[in-house]
Amino acid sequence: MNKSDIKNSAIEAIYWWNRSEGYYHKYFKKLDVIYTNKKQLNFFISKLFNSFLNEYSVRRNINKGSDSVNSFIDEIVEQNFIMKVKEGDVRCIDEMSAKLLNSGKSVKKRTISLLSKFAFLINPIDFSLYDTLAREAVWEIHAKGIRKNSLMSYSNFISGVNDLLNLNSQIIKSQQSTLELFEGTEAYDYFSQNNEAFGRRIMDKYLWMYKKRRLSDENQKKDSEMFDNSAYIEFLKM
Repeated sequence: MNKSDIKNSAIEAIYWWNRSEGYYHKYFKKLDVIYTNKKQLNFFISKLFNSFLNEYSVRRNINKGSDSVNSFIDEIVEQNFIMKVKEGDVRCIDEMSAKLLNSGKSVKKRTISLLSKFAFLINPIDFSLYDTLAREAVWEIHAKGIRKNSLMSYSNFISGVNDLLNLNSQIIKSQQSTLELFEGTEAYDYFSQNNEAFGRRIMDKYLWMYKKRRLSDENQKKDSEMFDNSAYIEFLKM
């Protein structure tokens, strides 16, 4: 992992926290409270949760229709998923995915990607985003030669991510100087107080960029500009 790619990943993490993730986090972490107020819950589902499903490309994980979305929210609250996420219990992703699949009320397939992204917005310190790109990147980069199929489990996936975080802790910590360039933004306010979340989000973005670049190389496309985020600080000063 070189410093240039890590810096690009750090700026990408800062950009997305400023753009939408900070806003989602503010309310997703309060869903257990929002759930007790039907009027607030309806607003949350309509304005935030449905937007999240589309923006994070996970609407397909839930059965068609608004009733399925409502059932999904009911199930995760009833199973105490939100509290487990707040406590950093990463095993709850695999467990909740299995319970949702068994009940069949809101889903008919594995929902690990959806649940990981939901959990990240509640607790970005302990949860990384799981999808095909991230899973394959961990498998390709990981020094211990872990089995690819084992990463179908979120617990194994997050263990692999944590190994990469530990192995690259110094170069990731060096990005505090990049964060300081964005003083006064939501990302700076949050990440300067939650260094672990910043490091994990840098790794998330690094894994995504790594795999996207590999796919780009395979397709012989020249789109390296998509990985250059250096202009973001200039945008904020406009």
